[in-house]
This record gives sequence, structure tokens and C-alpha cells, in this order.
Amino acid sequence: MSPVDQDGRLKKYLELLNLWNEKLSLTSIKKEAREEEAVRKSLEFLPHVSGKIIDIGSGNGIPGIVLKAAAPYLEIWLCESNQKKAHFLEEVIHELGLEKIEVLKRNFLELKEHAGLFDTVISRAFGIKKLKKSGFLLKSGGRIVTYYPGENRDADWKKEGDFLIWQKS
Repeated sequence: MSPVDQDGRLKKYLELLNLWNEKLSLTSIKKEAREEEAVRKSLEFLPHVSGKIIDIGSGNGIPGIVLKAAAPYLEIWLCESNQKKAHFLEEVIHELGLEKIEVLKRNFLELKEHAGLFDTVISRAFGIKKLKKSGFLLKSGGRIVTYYPGENRDADWKKEGDFLIWQKS
């Protein structure tokens, strides 16, 4: 397990993911690759995030749960409209004893009361056109960060390694 997993939370998360995946098909990632991918790709978000963070389409908790387990100081909201997946996220939060993390069981477009609250929107599950619609959730100067190893074809987005970043003016 990764050196950032000093308290074993990431290991416990992956155990829960494997257990629940058998019931709910949370991820199509093969079990053998899951640990490496979940930790590596999620931790790559760390240099790009700050302040209050919302993970749109949290699904199986990648990257939001992994980031929170590795960096407990982060303040994270997980937005997941699928009720079964949202229940999984709540169970993980409880089992890992995570604090300053909340599950929002709705579509991100319904979060009008959270407009302008966040410094960073993160996601791995949405296309960039749909994800850009989450810009209303950001404070001025806030950023949307998404894992996107492909070629950037949208001038509004800045490419940084395997990430695309959009900044709200």
C-alpha cells in the first residue's frame, strides 16, 4: 500500500470497494488493477486541488474518497445521484471515520443552494462539456479539474499533464 496510507484507510477503502463491487458493480476495473489505479490516479489530483472541493459523479469514490483518506485536511463533498452508489459512499465514510466530508445525493445541476461555495470541482466521470456546467458551483477564480489523458481540443481548457483545467473568471 502507498506511503500516504499511514493509518490504513486506503487499504480499508479498497476492501470495501471490492466487497460492494460484487453487489453493485461500482467499477469495471479488474480487482488486481483497482488498488494501483484508485490510488495513483486519485493522488495525481492533489497538486491541482485546494479549498472546498466537490467531486461530481463520485460513483465508487474515485477520486474523492481516496483524496480524503490520503489527505484528511481536505474538505470534500461527494455528489452522486445514484442512490445505491451514494449509500456506498456514506458507508465508506462511516467505516473509515472520515470527517469534513459529505455526500450530496442529487444531480449536480440541482445544487443551486451551493452556488459559489467551492474552490475546486473534480471529476473523472463526466465529459468536459457537461462538467463545465458545474461552473456555477465555483467561487470566482475557482477551478474545474478532470482527468483527461487525451488530446485537448477545447481552447477554454488548459492541459496540465493528464488533466484538463478550466478556471472561472
